[in-house]
Amino acid sequence: MGTLNVLGLKSHELTTVLRNETGFANLVAMLLLAALVSAVGSVLIRRRHGVNSWTAAGILALVLATVPFTTVVALTIPAGARTWSWRAGLVLSCVLAAAGLALLVRGASRRPGRRVPWQSVLLACSAVLCSSATYTAVRLESKSQLDTTRPQMSAAVAHTGGAGVITMTVSASKLRKKERVGVLVRGFPRGGDRGCKPSEYMATCVIKACPPRINKCAHLFSGTLDPDSSGVIDKQVVSTVFPPDKYELLDLRATICEQLDTRGAEQCRYGHKEASLLVEVTLPSLPVQTAGRTSGPG
Repeated sequence: MGTLNVLGLKSHELTTVLRNETGFANLVAMLLLAALVSAVGSVLIRRRHGVNSWTAAGILALVLATVPFTTVVALTIPAGARTWSWRAGLVLSCVLAAAGLALLVRGASRRPGRRVPWQSVLLACSAVLCSSATYTAVRLESKSQLDTTRPQMSAAVAHTGGAGVITMTVSASKLRKKERVGVLVRGFPRGGDRGCKPSEYMATCVIKACPPRINKCAHLFSGTLDPDSSGVIDKQVVSTVFPPDKYELLDLRATICEQLDTRGAEQCRYGHKEASLLVEVTLPSLPVQTAGRTSGPG
């Protein structure tokens, strides 16, 4: 656990990373194991044993090729990856791998000349692999946080005379620079066809009532909430008035704007990082029921 803390994976976030990013967690473990084996091998091998200098340079170049490949190419941070950085990492990894293979071929074809101790080669490889594992772990934690960050939302309905008031409380954290939360309220007409099956639960039924990107529900309110300098939206309240006699269901959504980088210009896309709440509206004399789902940080 102490090693993981040094590498950037905190104990309270380790289970989230292992649950959501098992493959990349295994990659970090393999890099650490390779670094450990290389370090132990440098201690066990005798100092007089050496390798051709061209071969030693080829081995080191191949190991260096794993750094940009594992940290930039394979492990892409969502909503924050620059196209040029991914391409640069891929090109650098390929160049180093090609140079390493060329050096190995040259070392195998030449007569034994200047030799480099295996201890030095293995220690250098261990240092490179450990550095690669460290940076991969840091990027993995960032990726896990971005993947699992969701807004949180609660709602309450009140009746004032013949009007209804829906009040939403929205919270979010770990938002990136210029990211924000979009809020949407839609109403399902009273007496409309929800398309429910008799065997379906109420929550499943009402989710089908207001499908995304289909004008089956009326638009009641939409807006955006901006975070503070720390990337936090702390229980911001949004209210809107609606006629309860016209709508039997309110579809409430809070979605994080994910930043995209298109040729250097940052754009906003409302993706899957969403919290939703569906409120069953009755007449003022009857209680209000809620059904749906809310999502919070993993």
